[in-house]
Amino acid sequence: MKPRRWHRVAIPFAVAIGLMAASWVAHAVDAPDFGDSGTLSPLGTGPDGASRLSALLAERGVPVDRQTTALGTVRAAMSGNATVFVPAPGLTNENLARLIATLPVPNRVVLVEPGRRDQLDLPVLNLGTRWSSRAAAPRCAEPIATAAGAAGVFRSRYAPLDRGAPTDGPADAPQRYTCYSGGLVGTRWGHVELVVVGATDLFRYGRIDEHGNARLAVDLLAAHGRVIWLDRHDKEKVTYSEITTKRLGIRVPRDPGGGGGPPPPAPPSPLWTAVPPTFWPILVQLLLVAVVFALWRARRLGPPVPEPLPVTVPAAETVTGRGRLYERADARGPALDALQTAARHRIQRLLDLPPEAAEADVAAAVAARTGRSPGDVRTVLYGFEPADDDHLLAAVATLDALVTEVTRERTRE
Repeated sequence: MKPRRWHRVAIPFAVAIGLMAASWVAHAVDAPDFGDSGTLSPLGTGPDGASRLSALLAERGVPVDRQTTALGTVRAAMSGNATVFVPAPGLTNENLARLIATLPVPNRVVLVEPGRRDQLDLPVLNLGTRWSSRAAAPRCAEPIATAAGAAGVFRSRYAPLDRGAPTDGPADAPQRYTCYSGGLVGTRWGHVELVVVGATDLFRYGRIDEHGNARLAVDLLAAHGRVIWLDRHDKEKVTYSEITTKRLGIRVPRDPGGGGGPPPPAPPSPLWTAVPPTFWPILVQLLLVAVVFALWRARRLGPPVPEPLPVTVPAAETVTGRGRLYERADARGPALDALQTAARHRIQRLLDLPPEAAEADVAAAVAARTGRSPGDVRTVLYGFEPADDDHLLAAVATLDALVTEVTRERTRE
């Protein structure tokens, strides 16, 4: 018995652990590892590499300038008219985008899934992250998105913020747009067009041919004459002040957008954004396992099923126990009804009457056997509601006498 109980407890937890392990493995396999030198690198040829994207840019006649530091990226962007591609914002200097926005030349900065702490004071708001990415429709009028169609950019969601009036830049450049339900956001910030992409699938070798990923990725990066690709795979420890004051000599204003607008609102911090995104799928799986376990352990639906008692119980004890239950509930009527039902079954069996025989037929047969009137027999077998214990005892005595008479007559025959 004990091993069986142990299995009942262990199996649901084993199933839950198996489901969580499978989810973790699938997520780890699908998520890119930026510690790998080939991940989203223009030289990477693996499933998470971006050599295919680099080749597509070369076909468009757009050269790729590969940089490995924030300092080199800013120096390369000083000449302007470039697209700065940052596939791993969490590994570079946290103020890189702000620094490029202060340069007096127009550029485009493309950031891939920046977190709340990856880039400070960005004019975009992080609205949360899904467990995995999926394809979504553009749902906007931005030409780049409508030309590409559905694309796999919906994982992290963003919204543009108003950081003041834009400064110098192309007159026909879009000021602010939100596509793919927040998976692609663009806004003017200082002298740059800042574009935030909500998933890495768009640029990865193994996913770039899905949906409109290739078209959207190339159009985002090929908008200017060249691409400055920040290919970094470890955390950059150089600080913002060291880059700006000691090496470049650039004085960065507080707000690259200018205009003296109010500061952006603080990002929301509800419960679902205070915990890692992996917490919610695990919680859902645990709840499902708990529901399955509860259904497994619960009683089966349907009428009660008689089962043999594990031990032999004397009939006298059974009668006494049921009688005390009736007594405790003051259920005189149900107690008498149970006795009358048992008496009728016994009498019908003695008189060879079918179980479904009508009251009148049973009363007539018993009256013919005992000499009593059918009315008296019907009162005794289908009787009245006892008002107190004395009436109940009297009714039981009369019922027992009637059964005895029928039995006696049957024995004589």
